[in-house]
Amino acid sequence: MSISSGFRSLKVSRFLALFITFSITSIVSISAYSVTFEHGEVYGSLDTTVSYGQTYRVQSQEAGLIGRGNGGTAFSTNGDDGNLNYETGLVSNTAKFTSELEVNYMNFGAFVRVIGFKDTEADNITGDTERTPLTDGSIELKGENVSLLDAFV
Repeated sequence: MSISSGFRSLKVSRFLALFITFSITSIVSISAYSVTFEHGEVYGSLDTTVSYGQTYRVQSQEAGLIGRGNGGTAFSTNGDDGNLNYETGLVSNTAKFTSELEVNYMNFGAFVRVIGFKDTEADNITGDTERTPLTDGSIELKGENVSLLDAFV
């Protein structure tokens, strides 16, 4: 009986999480901007997509996902750091962008694509999470990053 009531509780929690996610998504829409240009034989475009999102942990830690060595009921402790590191509440608060620049001249062209993000919630993390400290490299990547994805001539 407790298994089925726990299952119902899990179904309600997932439904509530999906409902909240879709509600927020409909309020905060993705914005795309595009600019085309032409100067003589040189022409091209700059396209940018901007998005914003948040990640919440809406349920407390699940003993079935925590290894026995860490106080849970799961067989292995190899995959429970993420479960143990974060309590309920806001986990991530991220703005992202993708920009693409295409420039053409006669029979030649160039294309560049860049992505980036800023997670303001990560600014509050100094590596001291609930259980396993984050390394300097993971803190650096978690907070903000800009990457060149493509560059073609």
